[in-house]
Amino acid sequence: MLTPDWRQRLSGRLAGVANINAPLGTGEAASELTVSGSLALVDGQLTALPILDEIGTFTHTERFRTLELTRASANYKRTPGRLEVTDLVVESEGLIRIEGAYTVVDGQIDGDFQVGLTPATLQWIPGSQELIFTDSRGGYRWTPMHITGPVAHPVDDLTPRLITATGKTIIKGAEDIEGTVKKTGEGLLDLLTH
Repeated sequence: MLTPDWRQRLSGRLAGVANINAPLGTGEAASELTVSGSLALVDGQLTALPILDEIGTFTHTERFRTLELTRASANYKRTPGRLEVTDLVVESEGLIRIEGAYTVVDGQIDGDFQVGLTPATLQWIPGSQELIFTDSRGGYRWTPMHITGPVAHPVDDLTPRLITATGKTIIKGAEDIEGTVKKTGEGLLDLLTH
């Protein structure tokens, strides 16, 4: 069911329901096979996923590099050349939860997700709670994430936002320090000259 690269990244036992709709007949109509249903992954483990490696680097949390999944489920519909996944929920309880939907058409993914991280995890990313993960519910801080591009190498919009937020926070911190040093210097100069 999975491509070779995903077979190396995802493990566990898969359970679910599949409804197969295959038109009777010959020619093009016979090739319009539709499969839909729901899936749940039991005892799941996700490793070497680039976005999780990025989050692991940002948060100094090794648990992201090999993620034990406490919940992973979705509904799907597959037609020739197209896969639609809805009601996706992937969670490693007490660490991260991802909710959303995506489509894959001709090897290109386009998905919208909500990513939730615990406040303890976000403490390592300067500015993340103030600028990025601003919604709070269910023990997680949430932000939207959009993924596009080839399935083998998708691009997300969360990583650049994290880098920007971290940079803004560091620059603001430097400006605050510079302002404090300047005020202290002016105070000392005023004290010395009067």
